[in-house]
Amino acid sequence: MKVGIIIPIYNRAKLLQRLFDSLKKTFLPKDCTIYLIDDCSIEKDIKPLIKNFDLDCNLIKIYNKENKGINYNLLKWYDKLFDNGIEYVIVLDSDSIVNNYFYDLMTYFYSIFPDKIISGFNTLNLSELGTARHPIIEDCRWYHKKNTSGALCLGIGKKVYEKYTRPVLEDFVMINKRHTFDTKFTREASKEKPSVICTVPSVAEHTGIEVSTLGHNYNPDISCDFKPYIELGRKKPITFNFATYPLRREWLEKTVKKLLTINIVDKIRVYLNEYTKVPEFLINDRIEYVIGLENIKDTGKFYWMEQTEDEYYFTADDDLEYNEQYILKHIELCDKHKGDAVISLHGKVLNEKPSGFTDVKRDYHFARYLDKDEQINLPGTGVMLTDTSKIKIPLSYFKYHGMTDIYVGLFCQQNKIKCFCRKHSENELSLIYKGKDTLWNKQLQLKPQQNEVLQTIDKWLLIGEEKKEIINNKLNIKEQIIMKIVLIKSHYKNIKLGEVGQILNEEESGARELIRKGVAKEFTEALEKEFAKIEAKELEEKQKVISNFVEQKEFKKETIETKEFKPIFDTKLKDVFEKRKQRMEEAGFIYDLNTDSFLKENKFVCTSDELVNMASLKYGKLLKK
Repeated sequence: MKVGIIIPIYNRAKLLQRLFDSLKKTFLPKDCTIYLIDDCSIEKDIKPLIKNFDLDCNLIKIYNKENKGINYNLLKWYDKLFDNGIEYVIVLDSDSIVNNYFYDLMTYFYSIFPDKIISGFNTLNLSELGTARHPIIEDCRWYHKKNTSGALCLGIGKKVYEKYTRPVLEDFVMINKRHTFDTKFTREASKEKPSVICTVPSVAEHTGIEVSTLGHNYNPDISCDFKPYIELGRKKPITFNFATYPLRREWLEKTVKKLLTINIVDKIRVYLNEYTKVPEFLINDRIEYVIGLENIKDTGKFYWMEQTEDEYYFTADDDLEYNEQYILKHIELCDKHKGDAVISLHGKVLNEKPSGFTDVKRDYHFARYLDKDEQINLPGTGVMLTDTSKIKIPLSYFKYHGMTDIYVGLFCQQNKIKCFCRKHSENELSLIYKGKDTLWNKQLQLKPQQNEVLQTIDKWLLIGEEKKEIINNKLNIKEQIIMKIVLIKSHYKNIKLGEVGQILNEEESGARELIRKGVAKEFTEALEKEFAKIEAKELEEKQKVISNFVEQKEFKKETIETKEFKPIFDTKLKDVFEKRKQRMEEAGFIYDLNTDSFLKENKFVCTSDELVNMASLKYGKLLKK
């Protein structure tokens, strides 16, 4: 992905120096291009500062001969960058600082949400009226969904630019408006749905709170969660664990060298089967290795697991090219299940009594598109993650070698651990080696051992389905049908149905007895009564909402008519408000309750809240005087 970073500059050398210092600590790729645009600064320190600034990436320095303003410059350079093949543009204010993973997270979220606006600045500052300037619409683990955002650290793709950003910029330039475009264009984009994906935590912070060029000195926006150094919300190390042998040295070297470029990987471990000497490319502070006393094949991936305390333990293959997105997505799903699940990008759902390793109901491949997370009972260990604070498989558990997938599946079956194949695109990972010398091709030679392990347990089921399976095995066909109807209804309502639901979900013997006594009709009626109660409760809640809405409207009307004010209004502010209201009434304005607006000749003028806001602003100017 071609990425361009625009930094508009006008004076404020000290703040710009802070931004430059922070950029030097970030992980920026060499093919990233930064555009430094000096809009005819009058401070003498600016040009030398820009001239001497250097980074290990592409730097383009532009010096305008005339001050045109922020909107003109953004319009001009957005156009140039997108026209020249840049796919994603990030704007950084000169009065901002960024942390070490600024670039990584901004590009990561764009890769997931290419049609959204990406903000690296999570601010929840309140306006003068006490409302959030950029409120959270939906709170997700590593990001927030919002409708608006400031431009302090903002990234967009070409589609968003052409549809929303450019029209606003063109309008602002035409009317020579000096204020920035950010809130207006993000609000325009949010008409369809929440348009802003905001990183959590913030990757940028606002520093120009005392010398704002846009009048932001009073109550400026600051982040609520910025840290100069972050570790992507994790508190445990990330490790990659390999097993290999000499014939695959070439592929291992490529895989390891790629991993070393990913800064969030704390340690790489390699179990060397059949080696007598450590390869030179493994001599690195971030790499740990063991020359095996015996060839334990792929079991070597698990050599360190039992010894670890608390880490994201990735088991990996020596012929795959891993990337940061793969790592983060695995960790996100693992954390979602609180570490109590095995996460993979590859796996199977075996038949209940499999005749062999390939006797499956469903088969998921890492190179085939998968649109949602799927539960499996046989995960692929070449693309697998476990949280070792919750799950550890001892090395002694593997009786035979070359079949770790089966052993991990067996361990999870015996310990009631869920396994998931994570949703993914077909090209999330790249295969380095495409030859025939693979462990998969040697699986056929291990069929007797595989069958021995597979038959260790009676039935291969998905964890969580065992109870349902027990119930169904003890019910006749008629009873099973009744039970399935009830289950469907319960699922449809997505609720527990009081005592009746508890009989069904927890006391399978009680449910069975209930049906065998011939009270299926009463059972169904009891369920319907529960549904009726819930529907009645929902109706009651709706009526409360309607009632509260009416009460709020009446309160506003009363406030306008009786001149009663909220506690935030003191006497002077009240006077300012009353004078403005009186002038409006004298001019023929009428307050309309239904729309909460002041009208003239049936045309909208402003809301009561906007009138309060105008009074507040006027009062602020009076105080300043």
